[in-house]
Amino acid sequence: METTKQNNNIEDKIIDCIDSRISSLGYEVVAIETQKSHQRILRVFIDFIESNPSRAIGIEDCVKATRAIDEPLDDISEVQELFKGPYELEVSSPGLNRPLKKEKDFIRFQGERAKIHVYRSLSAEELNDDEYYNHHSKQKIFLGILEGFENKNIKLKIEKEKKQPEANLQIPLQLISKAYLDPIIDFSQKKKGSSI
Repeated sequence: METTKQNNNIEDKIIDCIDSRISSLGYEVVAIETQKSHQRILRVFIDFIESNPSRAIGIEDCVKATRAIDEPLDDISEVQELFKGPYELEVSSPGLNRPLKKEKDFIRFQGERAKIHVYRSLSAEELNDDEYYNHHSKQKIFLGILEGFENKNIKLKIEKEKKQPEANLQIPLQLISKAYLDPIIDFSQKKKGSSI
């Protein structure tokens, strides 16, 4: 657990350094990933600072961000500590399953479906729902609609399913190990004018 916390602190420092370099270009770091086996890779996922539904991160945006951070990253001690040698930098869009990390992410994507993983099972008090807890006391993965953020808690609406009642839960941000958007993609819809 200590190693995980230490790695998270190192990654947070790297994110802060990168953010300071690309914020003037209108981008922010959504998350970073490191790969140390076979090939050493630092993956940086970026998005626009301001939400823009009509525009997604493209190749040109990734190239601009790469130019802004490539050389400065070599001077960041945390990067050297993480890789202990040469590495490859990859900058890309976060994609449909965009990671959610900051408070503002949970507010920005209110109304969207998300999957949230927690470090441990939550208490009835933490979930703010005794009935739900009684039937799901060991649950560590939650899938629902983001309803906002309040008092350091993510508000999540669990939709009614066969054996599961509808519920309005709260999940403490500090107990989230991983969270990301999980949109429903309907492949059955035909495009207009399509004869297929």
